[in-house]
Amino acid sequence: MKDLSNPIVKQKLEIDSELFTQLQGLGIVSGLNELSELCGKNSTYFSCMRIRGYSAHVGSLAFLASRLAAKLEREKCVRERARLRTALEAVNRAITEKCRLREIELHA
Repeated sequence: MKDLSNPIVKQKLEIDSELFTQLQGLGIVSGLNELSELCGKNSTYFSCMRIRGYSAHVGSLAFLASRLAAKLEREKCVRERARLRTALEAVNRAITEKCRLREIELHA
């Protein structure tokens, strides 16, 4: 179990929570199981990580970004493309922020 009093751990978990809320609001995912599978993981990945106090790995989010980008490239509907672009931007922001936090951890 991670130290949930650590501010960086808290921030990483908040990033995951915000990303999930955004993706759910956009209709990209309906639940944590679907998000886990879109990240290339088994359906319980996000639930198990949360319970243990771990945030999603950047690699999993990069896989999700890759999937969304591929879907965006194939999509013809303008409205759907806008939705996918917004989702992809949210994932990329989460990745960037997690990398920034990792840099802080490495130099602490």
